[in-house]
Amino acid sequence: EKLIAVKNLNFQIKENEIVSIIGPSGCGKTSTLNAIAGFIKPFKGKISSSSDIGIVFQKFNLFFWKTVFENVALGLRNKKLDKTTANEIVNSLISEVGLKGFENNYPEELSVGMQQRVALARAFAAKPKLLLMDEPFGSLDYLNKIKMQQLLLKIWQKNKATVVFVTHDVDEAIMLSDRVLLMKNKKIQNEYLIPFSRPRNSEIRYDKSFQELKKSIHATY
Repeated sequence: EKLIAVKNLNFQIKENEIVSIIGPSGCGKTSTLNAIAGFIKPFKGKISSSSDIGIVFQKFNLFFWKTVFENVALGLRNKKLDKTTANEIVNSLISEVGLKGFENNYPEELSVGMQQRVALARAFAAKPKLLLMDEPFGSLDYLNKIKMQQLLLKIWQKNKATVVFVTHDVDEAIMLSDRVLLMKNKKIQNEYLIPFSRPRNSEIRYDKSFQELKKSIHATY
């Protein structure tokens, strides 16, 4: 008997929109992301998405025998770029994520937060049209998580991509997103439009309207 991970899903994501999918464990968030990525095929229906996809997982999937520079450069492996151009892109992103000076270090020499910065730089290196992120900051402590959220928004503001972001963290979903989709019982239960303009500062989470929206989402979580 086939296991039904998700059912009756129907949603669209606009170009350069950031949409977060939240919900309790086992509701189908990661399965939805895997279906969009093409890792699993739906039994019924159709998924139309860009084939130009970048992915960032909670487990960073860095190659520990490669340096920071080499790991980020892997994001360009399918691009037909001359060496000078490729090196410029890699060095620029390493600088953007705050790792300038660590180009020749190996992942094991970096903190968890720094490793996630490498993964983020690698994902944006190829300038994907669609970026899928599966709880990428879930293993970070509170302060580092906030820093990574701000870093993601900063890089996204410059490089732009359509982002689908899976998280358990309602604060994180509101902070990052244009829309938040709440999944329950293997389907989308509610959709929330996020009214805050961009660029966003982390201080917005203390705003009364932010807290009211958070309370509203938690009420149906």
